[in-house]
Amino acid sequence: MKYLFSILGIVLFPLMAWADEPMAEVTTNSACNWNGQPIPCDQMFAMLAPFMIPVILIWLCILVFFIIVMWRIFTKAGKPGWAALIPIYNTIVLIQIVNKPIWWIFLFFIPIANIVFIIIVYHRLSLSFGKDAGFTVGLIFLGIIFFPILAFGSAQYRRLPD
Repeated sequence: MKYLFSILGIVLFPLMAWADEPMAEVTTNSACNWNGQPIPCDQMFAMLAPFMIPVILIWLCILVFFIIVMWRIFTKAGKPGWAALIPIYNTIVLIQIVNKPIWWIFLFFIPIANIVFIIIVYHRLSLSFGKDAGFTVGLIFLGIIFFPILAFGSAQYRRLPD
């Protein structure tokens, strides 16, 4: 779920980069470039709005879906579901669910190492729900399918030893 913000930034950043001026200074009289041709910025944004609005709506639907999924996973593990709504706290709760120390949250801020530790957390999450390493691979590469299986499936949570 945290990668959705990155994907949205990658999609919207090139659209903002087309302006000749910084976004805060763009006025209706400013000229933006479209394939090297100057056009008024308000016309350019009017042309792009029909494409941006559906993307943003789909992104919001996926975001709400993942909040519901994480809420269910947290409640299955005996943690408060509302924790899925709070950005860094939901990672702390996930670390608690997989029975690792809370200081692991700092490991998620170290580049490259954070990838290793999220894989470890996902593997322990799948083990906590009685799944195997193959399910961990599914959580990593097809999370939109495998996280709902954890949330809405019949898997029961059992706390792993440390």
